[in-house]
Amino acid sequence: VRLLPCPRGLRPFVLIVEKDASFVQLLERGFLRRFPHGILVTGVGQPDFATRSLVRLLTGPPFSLPALALCDADPHGFEIMAVYKFGSLAQCHEPALAAPAVDWLGVWPSEIQALRLPPACRLPLSEADVRKAQQLALRVYMPAYPRWVREME
Repeated sequence: VRLLPCPRGLRPFVLIVEKDASFVQLLERGFLRRFPHGILVTGVGQPDFATRSLVRLLTGPPFSLPALALCDADPHGFEIMAVYKFGSLAQCHEPALAAPAVDWLGVWPSEIQALRLPPACRLPLSEADVRKAQQLALRVYMPAYPRWVREME
């Protein structure tokens, strides 16, 4: 794999998009024309082995591209981001599937209220969502990410 030089000296980057609908919207609205040095990736929700391997390849040596994950501001979005960044719980023994360079992009749950979105645009957390947040807060890597812990609370 070889990356072509970017126009105007811009650095390539990876944008991971959780939802297929968001991915399609970015394409239809000309994201790649505006950011020709960007690499769009989607796992259409929970990423499979191949998608995670691709993100790891692009964000690790020799390319070491910066990567941002655009995920929902809910416990499931955080879990998807965590799967890219740390690997899945079932395959945590496979460091080749983790991409520690991936960072969060987008609205944090704590910022939603400040946006003053109409109630019809928001969904309340279900009991399953609350359990998911509680489980995420207990994962071994979470103490290193205090912002994530606060958001899960």
